[in-house]
Amino acid sequence: MAFASATCRSMRRSFTWDPQRFPDPAGFCDAVHRRGARVVTIIDPGVKDDPGAGYRVADEALERGLMLRNGDASPFRGYVWPDRALLPDFARAEVRAWWGDLHRDSLLEAGVDGVWNDMNEPTVFDAPFASGHARDRPIPLGLEHGDAEERATHLEVRNLYGALEGRATFEALERHRPESRPWVLTRSAGVGSQRTCATWMGDNNSWWEHLALSVPQLLGMGLSGSPHAGVDIGGFFENGQPELFARWMELGAFYPFMRNHTALGTRPQEPWAFGAEVEAVARQALELRYRLLPYLVTLAHEASERGAPLMRPLGYEYPNVDAVLDQDDVFLLGPWLLVAPALRPRQRWRSVVLPPGRWRDFWTGREVAGDAAGDARAALLPTLPGRPPLLLREGALLPLGEVRQSTASPPTELRLVVTAAARSRYRLVEDDGTSPAAAPRHGAARPGDAGVAITTLALDAEPGRLVLELGARSGGFDPPPRTLTVELRLDRPPERVRLDGRDVQATWDRERSAAELGWADDGAGHRLELTL
Repeated sequence: MAFASATCRSMRRSFTWDPQRFPDPAGFCDAVHRRGARVVTIIDPGVKDDPGAGYRVADEALERGLMLRNGDASPFRGYVWPDRALLPDFARAEVRAWWGDLHRDSLLEAGVDGVWNDMNEPTVFDAPFASGHARDRPIPLGLEHGDAEERATHLEVRNLYGALEGRATFEALERHRPESRPWVLTRSAGVGSQRTCATWMGDNNSWWEHLALSVPQLLGMGLSGSPHAGVDIGGFFENGQPELFARWMELGAFYPFMRNHTALGTRPQEPWAFGAEVEAVARQALELRYRLLPYLVTLAHEASERGAPLMRPLGYEYPNVDAVLDQDDVFLLGPWLLVAPALRPRQRWRSVVLPPGRWRDFWTGREVAGDAAGDARAALLPTLPGRPPLLLREGALLPLGEVRQSTASPPTELRLVVTAAARSRYRLVEDDGTSPAAAPRHGAARPGDAGVAITTLALDAEPGRLVLELGARSGGFDPPPRTLTVELRLDRPPERVRLDGRDVQATWDRERSAAELGWADDGAGHRLELTL
């Protein structure tokens, strides 16, 4: 689903709408929804210190003593976007509930779908931003947090501040819109934030070095238990360049959280801003992203169930293969796809050390050859524009969808891409995308869960024969009518294909070296047998 970002800072007042830019917030949100997108608004914790001016948020905060306090119990004030500002004390349950309720009248009733928490380390400046000389300044570590019976200092709470704001926001969306799945993005996070928020790596630069750095950053986040993370595609600060932006879009299609974002005052960074060639590459990356959605949803449920990250270093799946352990510019997306992005300017080829087993090029279906490298092998892969090196693991049972303009459009196909192996097992998890009870954060998906569909997949192979078993779909979610297509990547066309004991015809695609057949997805169990 695409997201439209809107600034809700009339006179830089959090929880208000600019009357000139957004005179009809509900009408604006409705127009965005009709185009198949959703609306996410930025909310900063820096509340404009504007007492007596009719600004409800500041008036209530001061009247009820809800903000961070100095040692003498006076409210702490620092400069943020609205200039002099107050900061909520999220360590108090009363403050979290008050802050959460502010979302209802100003945002949720207008039709806002998600909330983006920014500047919530928290950040303050040493001078008014409008002065042109503002710089970040440290917040006094002795500021008081918490209720009277449980006082704490900012030194003790700082690393939890953003996490507590995210919790307050998430719980507000659950409370005031219980029929919809909450979505919250946070810049600052802490232990437990993965239960309530997605995150990103903050203000990067439009540098090739930062493109390359994003891979180990996100691998580290996934291994640390925060799998739904991303970076600003194209870079936030400074001016992006065409080739850099194109390569970043190629890589960003595999980020758990994918977003193009740039700072005010930099050059335009929409995909079409760099010319037709870059726009075409960006379109291919976005289309691939939409195709990957069934796989990404399954991986999100895996992350919730057992902490498995979406982006994985090769050592995660191959911990005993020494030759692959030190690669931090290559990764696996889930168990089945190896991604080897182009990370340098004018790069037309790149090397990668492949783990043991057979690997097939995702684009062509051909097996990737390489030279022995200990218990692995080294391969040289082309980095064609719009087709980053993407390899299918032996035994892959990869679920894909079709290209869509928005997730508001119901899918018409589920495609299962299969590569032969002696034995392989996988569990496909689908959900309706909106039901709170089906959200991955609620733990292991079970056959009886509302809003969830589970299909078990089993592949067995022996010389000259391959059998694929698709279990009967279970769960409370019934996907809309669609075609189920099985695409088997093989060295040559099969001699015979049988579906549920009947001979059927499969189409042979020479370009992808694949046998393909499809049928109306009825949710029943099926057995596919190939004689090779």
